[in-house]
Amino acid sequence: MRKALEAELKDWLEPGERLIKGQFRLRPETYAHSEANRALQEYMELVPHRQSLLTYYRQMEQGANFPDLLGKTAEAGPKQFARVYRMTEQLSRLLGVPTPRVFIYEELYYRSHTEGVDFQWIELSSALVEEFTNDELAFILGRELGHIQGRHFEYDAIYQAAVKTSQFAERIPFVNIMNKLYTLDIYQEYLKAYANRWKRIATYSEDACGLLCSGSIAASVAAVKKLVLNNPALVDEVDLTSFVAQSDDIAELDTTVMKYTKLDEPLPYAPHRLLELIRFGSSARAKRALFQIRISEEERRS
Repeated sequence: MRKALEAELKDWLEPGERLIKGQFRLRPETYAHSEANRALQEYMELVPHRQSLLTYYRQMEQGANFPDLLGKTAEAGPKQFARVYRMTEQLSRLLGVPTPRVFIYEELYYRSHTEGVDFQWIELSSALVEEFTNDELAFILGRELGHIQGRHFEYDAIYQAAVKTSQFAERIPFVNIMNKLYTLDIYQEYLKAYANRWKRIATYSEDACGLLCSGSIAASVAAVKKLVLNNPALVDEVDLTSFVAQSDDIAELDTTVMKYTKLDEPLPYAPHRLLELIRFGSSARAKRALFQIRISEEERRS
């Protein structure tokens, strides 16, 4: 039976994915949203001088953030926050990415974030680490590692640098005079719309990666509900079917202001996010990947 199932997966698996006994690597194409490449291409076409923007980010943003990080947070390791440390190592191997450093900071809300260009690190709020189950934490770490594997950190950094440098440019007298025609302001809004569209779709991809790392649709859905609602009691009261059905109401909001509000969001609305997560978790693509991960785990233990 096992050989028959493995044969069924032969066409799906890429050559070279099976590296050693018990080791299987998730690839971005396993979980990426169908619109991911198109959204990224359309966003990147609007950004000139990308390497210069990344250089600015390295020198100014990354350089400014890391000292505060080391001085105001606790880094997960073998002797502190060991659960987070071990899980990050395990999931990094699954995705075939270098294990990032993980820092925990004091925060009452559930938060997770990835930063850095030359090297990446993950930031988790203390509330999230304390109150999320193992499967929910695996979802969070998995989606952040998907962010790293897909190089989303780089495209986020480009946008941050583009916004900052355009703000500085407005202070230059000649540019300020030219901007009386609002050309720079129009460009910023145009870039923001396309960047936000890519970010929303990238979130779907990252959530799908988190689901595969967690291995549980239920835990993944619960983690997203906690991230959005930030209250365990409120999460328990939510009826998933009714909550997801709110996406239909959102689609019917079609006035100009309402459309602009929807386009201005860098994250998908929670009903849309849960709907996409459930769709992916129910897909043949997800089931194949989860099966292969399970087989890999069995071989590793044998």
